[in-house]
Amino acid sequence: MQPFDFTKARGQIRYAVNQAMVQSDWQIGKIIVEQEQQGQERAEYGAQQLKQLSHALTERLGKGFDVTNLRNMRRFYLVFLI
Repeated sequence: MQPFDFTKARGQIRYAVNQAMVQSDWQIGKIIVEQEQQGQERAEYGAQQLKQLSHALTERLGKGFDVTNLRNMRRFYLVFLI
């Protein structure tokens, strides 16, 4: 029996978490563009919309959903449309 390779395991965990975060950010960007902005590149009410969404997501899911991050998620979705 071979000894457990902690370095390899940590690399696999890092890869899995990274992949989940990329998918999550893309999906949030998609929701912002398709649902919140009705497919427009930007909503008419702009920054206020992202502030409200930031507050709601932070309350529901915790840190990581400030307005800057939401803008980056929206941009990520728009750049990598599938």
